Amino acid sequence: MAELLFELVGPDYGLAEAEVKAVIEGSGYQWDEVACSTGVSVLKTDCPVDLIGAKAGLTHRIFEHFHTGNQKDILQDELEIDLPDGTAKVETRRVGGVPGDTQRIKSELGDRIDNPIDLEDPDNILAVLISDRCHVGRLIHRTDKGEFRSREVKYRPYFSPVSLQPRYARALVNLTRATKDLHDPFCGTGGILLEALMIGLQATGGDIDPEMIRGCRLNLKKYGFHAQVKVGDVEETIPKHVESIATDPPYGRAASTSGEEMDTLYKRFFDTAEHRLKKGGRLAVILPDMKYVKMVENLELTESYITRVHSSLKRHYLVFKKI
Repeated sequence: MAELLFELVGPDYGLAEAEVKAVIEGSGYQWDEVACSTGVSVLKTDCPVDLIGAKAGLTHRIFEHFHTGNQKDILQDELEIDLPDGTAKVETRRVGGVPGDTQRIKSELGDRIDNPIDLEDPDNILAVLISDRCHVGRLIHRTDKGEFRSREVKYRPYFSPVSLQPRYARALVNLTRATKDLHDPFCGTGGILLEALMIGLQATGGDIDPEMIRGCRLNLKKYGFHAQVKVGDVEETIPKHVESIATDPPYGRAASTSGEEMDTLYKRFFDTAEHRLKKGGRLAVILPDMKYVKMVENLELTESYITRVHSSLKRHYLVFKKI
């Protein structure tokens, strides 16, 4: 098993770390935690790096892990750094504004490697991520930020201002550990479905608003996808024995519930999801308030993460499992 160092997307580091672990588990592999700092996670796993990198949304970069310690260790210990043939350079990044003597670290580590130094286009990048502790690794995967940006709502032919950012929609999908199929009963303009399709899942969706379904189809078509989506209530669209459900239900004044009270809608949704999920299946859902959890009677709450949208709005990313 390899030790991998993950540089996570902030500020929601807990959600980002959970997504990496979910990707590994959903791909049929295991992980052991080696080290953890703010914005950084080191895991031992036999899951292929390319597989993790292709699926994870809230990971900036992945490294082959060499060492974790404090800044004094980095400067004083004789680290065993064995880079492949070719040129190299040393990079440092202070995570979350943590102080660090970056220039000295670069100089010290640069003197310890045998590879020729190339600051412009190196074959190897040796990085030091400075957080609560210092983590040293060789870069082996970089997430294409532009690829996620190309699916932001402003680039879609039809958009809603309450749509999830693509990276967060991908994280929600990954939290389900789905391997085959995923359904979004509040699919809106299709952001969650799009991310599910991007990683090879069979995605279906529903929405009570015909205009949203029309827009969803336009958006999926723009990116070269087609999915079975239809107008209907949650009780009409959620398939029987579905493997996973990932959804961001309507909330607040900007969201449409067709006049139905939020409590009633959420209760019907949870009841339907409980019956339609297959055994072992997961529901990943974003809720505006934890008070709605008490409505869930026959699913086990296994994970909970909080993100802050602005000073007065928090969003709860929750994962339920059908036992």
